[in-house]
Amino acid sequence: MSGEVRALRRDLARKAVSLASSRWNADPKDVQRSVIKLVLTLVDFLRQLLERQAVRRLEEGTLDADEIEAVGRALMELEKTIHG
Repeated sequence: MSGEVRALRRDLARKAVSLASSRWNADPKDVQRSVIKLVLTLVDFLRQLLERQAVRRLEEGTLDADEIEAVGRALMELEKTIHG
């Protein structure tokens, strides 16, 4: 589990550096774009976290067949929503 947390921290740190390198412009259109980009980044991060938890539960055998199907569909829909 701690390996998962470390990997997520590394991913988050990389994304934070990438976001920090861009300058914020006070133009209202740019603010909206920045907020949307931030929200999508956070949602994608949460999707990755949920995906890793689902894989862990699958490997541990704590999901039944219906749960596996439901989690798989939910993750695919979320991926499709995020990445269009």
